[in-house]
Formats: sequence, structure tokens, C-alpha cells
Amino acid sequence: MPDRRASAKLILGLGLGFAAGLAAWLLSLLPFLQTIELKTYDWRLRATARPTRPADAVVLVMINDDSIRRLEPNVGRWPWPRLVHASLIDFLARAPAKVIVYDVLFPEADTRRFTVGEDEWTGAQSDRALADSMAKAGTVVLAADVADEGLLDASKNLQVPLDAIPSLNHAFAADSCIEPRPVLAPPIEPLSAVARAMGHTYTLLDSDGPVRRTPPFIRVGERVVPSLALAATMVAKGLGAESVSLTPTSLTVGSTRVPTFVDTVDNYYGAPFQSCRTLIAYRGPIHANVIDSLLSARSIAPAGARVAFASIVGVALAVGLVGGLGSTWITGICAIVIAGLVTWTSLRLFAGGLWVPLVAPLLGVALAFTGDLAWHYFVEGREKRQVKKLFSRYVAKDVFDRLMTDPSLAALGGARRTMTVLFSDVRGFTAMSEKGTPEAVVGQLNEYFTRMVAVLFEHRGTLDKFVGDMVMALFGAPLDDPDHADHAVQTAIAMSAALDELNDGWRAAGQPALDIGIGINTGDMVAGNIGSDTIMSYTVIGDAVNLGARLESLNKDYGTRVIISESTRAALKGRYDIRPLGTVLVKGKSQPVEIFDLRGPAQGHSDEAQARRHAPHEVKA
Repeated sequence: MPDRRASAKLILGLGLGFAAGLAAWLLSLLPFLQTIELKTYDWRLRATARPTRPADAVVLVMINDDSIRRLEPNVGRWPWPRLVHASLIDFLARAPAKVIVYDVLFPEADTRRFTVGEDEWTGAQSDRALADSMAKAGTVVLAADVADEGLLDASKNLQVPLDAIPSLNHAFAADSCIEPRPVLAPPIEPLSAVARAMGHTYTLLDSDGPVRRTPPFIRVGERVVPSLALAATMVAKGLGAESVSLTPTSLTVGSTRVPTFVDTVDNYYGAPFQSCRTLIAYRGPIHANVIDSLLSARSIAPAGARVAFASIVGVALAVGLVGGLGSTWITGICAIVIAGLVTWTSLRLFAGGLWVPLVAPLLGVALAFTGDLAWHYFVEGREKRQVKKLFSRYVAKDVFDRLMTDPSLAALGGARRTMTVLFSDVRGFTAMSEKGTPEAVVGQLNEYFTRMVAVLFEHRGTLDKFVGDMVMALFGAPLDDPDHADHAVQTAIAMSAALDELNDGWRAAGQPALDIGIGINTGDMVAGNIGSDTIMSYTVIGDAVNLGARLESLNKDYGTRVIISESTRAALKGRYDIRPLGTVLVKGKSQPVEIFDLRGPAQGHSDEAQARRHAPHEVKA
């Protein structure tokens, strides 16, 4: 029975775990949980990034608020004259910078006039100075704007002759997974004509706001335009358009292949910290991270759908397995440990470039534990509460604790088992009740029952019921007890000694003394809940039970206090002072039953062997 129950619990635990994993996977498809997953993506980026070890191939030159404020007295407010940008490119070219990625938009001509020293400059002169610096450097990659959605009437959009821009005349092997855009605003003609390459700056905002992805290509009409980072990488590696291809699963740039999932995921190695040294100048970290990923072949690839599903269901099954084998506390502790291992493993895999879902597996762990907790409370808890209600006042504390741990041990449906029954009846109770007041009789009887029940529980007995002044007790139920006969005999001896102590106190208080008769029998009985649907009790029935009750009544005929049957004597493992009383023929039995007088524990040598020499006699009961 316990093995079958354990197997059922194990199967149930695995079923709950699988259901929890499946539910977590389905919930992970919701936008809300996908947003939380993206937040954990950011956390893992920060946790695994190493800002103290930046890539040597990329140097970041920032045009930030501080630099704008510092240069304002000399060059005026932002936007700066193009001459300032020309000076910056000249400085970077002397470094020398292999590629200068200039992430500043120049969609319109400069129309301002300004003075440098004693010389007066026009906007056109400033634009030409920037174009000359770019041509001299020969390594400048410019940015083209595609953020404008264009006019509702497309025919009125500004038509830019893209075919006239040399850096855009490339035929890429990228016929799928391309983001369409209505308008491209390249730099003005003097600049776009001398740019080594040109790339778009379009980025995608995730649902929670941050930019984590950038499309490697966009399509404007029939023109395919690479991203600013991809264009810079091609220049740095000296690659043509024929060396670049895009598929739904990967972006190939020369010998470098990085995974994609429709859009390239930015690999933020150190990006949030902005403390890396670089060889490429621009004003934002997004494109630099993509460039670094493409140059170093480092990337973060999302796990496939099968891997994600297996990870979610796998951890939930692990929690369900523990729940099927252990208690709620153990399951809770293991769930915390499993959640920690999931998080640690996710970080390690992420550091190696694999993005395995974190939120959904943790949700699977939580759902599996919650399901196990609910099962223990509503199903097993109900069974335990039933056992508690039935046995909390009828069995010893250690027996009760075991029943709470495993209610199946109670065999609540009824079971046949070999056990021992004890009947104890008060002698002289009728005369005592006639002489004393009801309050005194009840008080003395309650004191007697309290002491007898305490003795019973001390010897692993189960209180079946009180019938008037009689106590009926069981040994070997609801839990199996291989020493049930010895425990019953020891209980009878202890009851007799306890009654003697009670009598001494009662006599001293002027109360009448009591005597008891005890009958003990061992045999096959049916133990279980017996009664109606509304009222029932845990008890035993059978011929062996009836014989125990008749043995108790024989004490009046033999002048004894404790009588046990031959079956009880044969089941004893200890040594006791037992004297044979002969055989009796009880009602309902065709064969006489041998009975014995139990006087107490054995004294010195076995008194039982000597007592057997006494001649038996037969009495009808």
C-alpha cells in the first residue's frame, strides 16, 4: 500500500510539473512576460559585461553635452559649423583611424555665416571644408536618416536621387528579413559623394522602450541600404557587397557569421558603461556594439523554440518530481535551489553567447511549487485533517505523528489484520455510584479514565471507546505494531499498578476504592471506520474481539484482575508472570479456549513453566 501510494504521488508530481511547465510556456507568449524577459536580458548584459576589458578594435569619441558646452564660446551653440566637424575628422585621420564612423546627420546644407579668427566663412565654404577633410581621410562612413515616415501623399515626398550616391550602389544578397522604409535622407551631395560608405541609423524600440535591436538592412524603394554598423564593418574588413548575405537565421559578413532572429540583436559588451577604448568615432554606443560583434564574431543568439520549451518544462518537472517524493518544505527548498541554478546557468550561457529564457523557467518553478502546495493543502491536507479528527484523541502522540506524516497508514477504508484487543471494566462501580453524589462519581471516574488513557498511550495503544465504565483499547491499529501482544500485556500491568496508586489517594481522601477486570485477546480482526455517513468511529469487529470482552468478564469468576488468551500468550516475546487457569467454552465457540492469569512481569526464573504444572479446569462462560 505505501509503495503504491508513493508511486501515485510520484506520477501526480510529474503530472503537476508538466502542467506547470506547459502553462509557463504558454504564459511566456504574452507581451507582458516578454517585456519582463527583455528586462532580464538587460540585467544579464550588465552582469556579464566586462567594461575593464574593451575591444581594441573600436574607440569611441563622444560628442556629448559636456563637449558642446565647452566648445560653445569658440564655435557657438549646437549645431556646430561643418568646419568644426572637418577639424575633428582631420584630427582622427592623423591618429590614424582605420575607419571613421561619423554618426551625425547632414541632410541639409549649412546656411550660416561665421568668423574664424579674422576670416569670415559661409555655410557653403564650411560644407566644402568638411567634404575636403573626408576626401583626404578616405575612411569616413556617414549616417543616413530613415526615421521620417514621409508624407501621406508619397508623390510629394522629397525625391533624393539615390543612384547618384556611389556608396549606395551595392547589390546585397538580402532578399528577406529586410525592414521597409518609405524615405531615406542621405547627407548632402558634397558629403555623400566623398563618403567611403553610408549606412542607415534606423533602430527598433522594444515594447518597454529601450533599443536592443537594429535591422542590418532597410529597403527604400528598390534600394537596399546597410546599417551604419554593417557599412563600417565592411570598410574595416575591406569587403564588398558580394561578401555579405542575410537569411532569417544568420547574417554573414565575410568569414564572420552571427545569428539573427529577423533583426540582429545588439551584443552590448560593455555598452552601458561607455568606458571602452576604440578606433571608430561616433556619438552613441549602439552601433559600436554591433561593429564590435561583427569584427570579433561575438554575438548573443536566442535559444531555439525547442530548447526554450525543454528548459521551461524540464525545471518544472524537476520541482514536480521533488514534490512527488518529499514534503512541502523539502519541495520549497528544492524549488529555491532549482531557481538559483536556473539563474546561474542562464548567466553562464549568456556570457557564452546563448540567450536561454529566464522568466518562463522561473515561472514554471513557481507554478510547479504552487501546484504542489495546493495539492498538499486541499487534497492531502483534507485527508490529514480527517485523520486528525478521528485519531487525535484516541492514539498515542508518536502514533498520531506518524499518521500525520502518512495518512495512508491508517487504512481508513477498513482492513483485516492480526492485532490485540484489551477490555478493562471497573468492579464495584454500581455500588459506588449509589453511595456518592453524581459530581463525586463523575469526578472520580474522570480521574480514573485520565490515568488509564495516559497509560494506554504510553504503550502505543489506541483508545477505541468508553462504554460506561469500560475501556476498550486496540494494539496494532491503526498502525502496524509487531509487538502488539506485549504492549497490550504491559498496558494491563501498568493499569493495575496505576489503579493501586489511585486507590491509595482515594482512600486517604475518604473516597471508595475501585477494582478492575481486564481481558486480552489476540487474533484476526477487521479494523476501520464503521458507522453511518454522518457519524462513524474507528473500531474493530470479529470473533477475536468478542472473546476479549468475555475474558474480561471471567475475572469475577476466577477472582483475578487480568486474563489473557492462549493466542495472546503465544504471541508474547517478553517474559511475564503467567499462571494457567484452564480452559473455558465461551459463547459462539465450539472449541474450549485456554486462558491464563497475568500477574505481572516475570520474577527471576520463568514462573510460567512452573505454573503449567498446575491442573487446568474447565468453566463455561
